[in-house]
Amino acid sequence: MPTIIGINVLFFISFILIWTENYVDSTNMKIFSYLEPQMASSNFYNALTVDEMLQGQKKNNWKKSNTSIVHNLSLPQVSFKFYNIIEALSSIMLKLRRVYFVGVILLLIWAFGLSITNLVVSGTSKISFSSEEKEIALLSNHMESFISTTPIDDFDENGNLTLQDLSNIKFEQPVTYSTYTVKSGDNISSISKKFGLTNISTLISVNSINNVRKLYVGDTLEIPSIDGIVYTVQNGDTLSHLANNYDIPIESLLDVNNLTTSILRTGQKLFIPGIALDSNSLKKALGELFTLPLKTSYRISSPYGYRPDPFTGQRKFHTGIDMAAPLGSAIRAAMSGTVVAASYSSIYGNYVILRHVNGYQTLYAHMSSISVKIGQEISQGGRLGALGSTGYSTGPHLHFSVYKNGKLVNPTTVLKF
Repeated sequence: MPTIIGINVLFFISFILIWTENYVDSTNMKIFSYLEPQMASSNFYNALTVDEMLQGQKKNNWKKSNTSIVHNLSLPQVSFKFYNIIEALSSIMLKLRRVYFVGVILLLIWAFGLSITNLVVSGTSKISFSSEEKEIALLSNHMESFISTTPIDDFDENGNLTLQDLSNIKFEQPVTYSTYTVKSGDNISSISKKFGLTNISTLISVNSINNVRKLYVGDTLEIPSIDGIVYTVQNGDTLSHLANNYDIPIESLLDVNNLTTSILRTGQKLFIPGIALDSNSLKKALGELFTLPLKTSYRISSPYGYRPDPFTGQRKFHTGIDMAAPLGSAIRAAMSGTVVAASYSSIYGNYVILRHVNGYQTLYAHMSSISVKIGQEISQGGRLGALGSTGYSTGPHLHFSVYKNGKLVNPTTVLKF
């Protein structure tokens, strides 16, 4: 828009200069109108010498004519010095006009090239950030529109489907297993509920599920009779050691696994009742385990939260973390997702926004170049572009923001450093 306005202003100035060159006598500083061909010729003006003009001669010859030539062309008595100044200014204006018109031509060539560039990159989703103050609210609104339309899971961050406390339950019966074939419309939550399980970790662990989003119709699952996880015995493990680690009675381990001896074998599978997967294992299975967007060495140059603005020094809220690294370093997807925005703004420069499962979105900003397009599916670790310093930036770095259901999340709470 500023480019278009600037071009319009230049065209207006061009019109004025063209008008003055054709209708203003820059020597006599008088405005001409309705010139007949013979009067518009240079010979008409050459009929008067400079001496005659300065002495006010032949004024009466100009006052009456069949055609209006000039408006009050009688000249005041002026000195040669003043005339020379006027003549010099006229010469300068003529040169400036020539330079100006060359500049206009160059500007039009540049504008045409810019239009072609915009046409080539059309199809990208652009968000207009006019000022840093509007950044948080405007981006949050757009992030809400990028939320995945898939059903939101009904378990909490720990995988719990209910608030039932299993820590005080005594497990005295051996675990038993049944099989279930996945049907259309099933998901990890619905299957767990169908069999009375209270945490999705149980099915994930028992069936070694790497990604719960990739359960397919026809898959066969083993369903345990109680909640818990499967543990593979490592060299040196003992029942007492495992009981202490998981804070459960040794008797429960013996009963649930129907053990007749406390001797364990390396590689033996044990069912640990009432236990859920750790946070990282659960997030990995849910496809929510974020990885660092930079594989090269970096430093956190600006943290998430309130900080002094690098330009103004005023205290402002920083919506992500800044990761300073060498110019051109590859920027990679922190998690698998879909490209929902890839464009340029005055604040973020070249930026990319990815939509992920379970309501997450990530923003990658200040890139020197973008390697992806709208609608493109990106795997975790896939290249998005190159690190740069475009937009509102003081040097080469990646601005990385995380949103959950359109709301800001501190990136350090989901990234594994």
